[in-house]
Amino acid sequence: MARDSEFQRERKKKQLRQSMVTNDKVRSAPVSWAEDHKRTVNVAGIVVAVLVLAVVLAWFVAERLWRYKTYEVSWRTDVSNASSAGYVSYGDGIVVMNKDGATYYDKKGTKVWSAPYDMSNPKANVKGDYLLIYDLKGKNFAICNKSGITGSGTTSQIITKGVIASTGVTVLQLEDQDASLISYYRNTGEELAVSIRNPLQIDGYPLDISVSPNGQQLAVSYYSIAEGIGTSSISFYDFEKGKEAADRIVASFDYSENGAYVPKVVYLSDTKAFAVGDCCISFFDVSNRTAITRKDIAVEGEIQRIFYNNEYLGLVVRDEAKTGYQLHIYTSEGNENAVTEQDELHTGYAFQQRNIVMYDADYCEVQSFSGRIRFAREFGNTLYTVIPGDKFKTYYLATMEELQQIKLR
Repeated sequence: MARDSEFQRERKKKQLRQSMVTNDKVRSAPVSWAEDHKRTVNVAGIVVAVLVLAVVLAWFVAERLWRYKTYEVSWRTDVSNASSAGYVSYGDGIVVMNKDGATYYDKKGTKVWSAPYDMSNPKANVKGDYLLIYDLKGKNFAICNKSGITGSGTTSQIITKGVIASTGVTVLQLEDQDASLISYYRNTGEELAVSIRNPLQIDGYPLDISVSPNGQQLAVSYYSIAEGIGTSSISFYDFEKGKEAADRIVASFDYSENGAYVPKVVYLSDTKAFAVGDCCISFFDVSNRTAITRKDIAVEGEIQRIFYNNEYLGLVVRDEAKTGYQLHIYTSEGNENAVTEQDELHTGYAFQQRNIVMYDADYCEVQSFSGRIRFAREFGNTLYTVIPGDKFKTYYLATMEELQQIKLR
C-alpha cells in the first residue's frame, strides 16, 4: 500500500509538471504571434518603401533625365494666314490671332470661341483668365476671358503698349507729342477716371509699362535726356496705397550711377518685379508697397534674349571671352538658379516647369536647367513659333500650314 501511495504521488507530480509546461506554452503563444506580426509588418514596410523609392526614381529619370527622341501629333488644325498670325498661350490651350479676329483652342483642339475685330498688327498680353488684344500703332483693343470677348474699345490716340491685370483691368500706353499718357479701362472696355500724364521734358519717354496682377500697381520705365546725358528710371505707381502720394508714385529708382539703359520692366507677381537694362538687371520686392526695395545684378556681356514666367527670369548673354553664349536663370528673388554654356543663339526661348524650350525656323530643342538635352529635332516645315503646353512634354507648333499640338515620346 505504501508503494502504491508513493507511486500515486509521483504520478500526480508528473501530471502537474506536464500541466505547468503546457500552460507556459499557452501563455507564451501570444508573444510569439506578436513578434511574427511585427516582423511581417516590418517586411511589408520595407517592400512598400522600396516600391515608393522605385516609383520616385522612375519619375525622376522620366522628368529630369530622360531624353525623348520622337513625338506624336495629338491634334492639328488649319490656320489661315499662318505666316502673319500671332500665337499666345492662354488657359490650357492657345489663342491664334489674325488681323480680323482671334480664336481660342483648348488643349484638346476644340474651338472654344472666336473674337472678331479689325487690327493691323494685333499683340497680346495675358494675366490669369484675362487676355488683352490690342492693335500696336493702331487704336483698337479687345478684352477676353475664357468665355469670349468681355469688352472692346477705340482710343483717341495711337496705342504703343498694352497690359492687363488678372482682374481684367487694362492699361494702355498712348502716343502723345508733348507728354506720356497712360490710361486705365474696365474689362468691359469702358475708360476709367484714372490716367497718368507726364510731360516728356520732365519725366522722359516711357519705354515700358507693367501692371500688377491685382491691378492696383503700375511700374513704368522712363528714359530722359538732360544736358546731353540719357538716364533711365523706374517709377512705381499705387492707386490704392499711394492715394496720399504725389502723382500716386510710391517709389522711384534711377540708373544714373551705372548709366544703364532699361527698356524692360515686368511684374512677376503682386510682390515681385524685375527690370532689365543693357548692363544690369534689377529685382524689386514690392511686398511692402510703400517701401519697395531694389537689388541690382551686373551683367557681363551683351544681352541677346529675355524670357520669363511667374517664377523665373532667363537671360541669354553673349560670352565676350568665348565664342558662344551663356544662359542665366534667376529666381523672382534675384538669386541665380543656374547658368549653362550655349553654342547657338536661337530665335525663341520659353520656360516649361524646370525646362527651357528653344527654337528656330526649322529646329526645336528642350533643355533642363542644368543644360541636359531632353529633346532635339529638326523639322521639315517652317516653325513660326513653339509654345509650351500646360504640362511637360506637350507643345504647340505653328507651321506654315497648320497649328499642331504634339507630345514627346
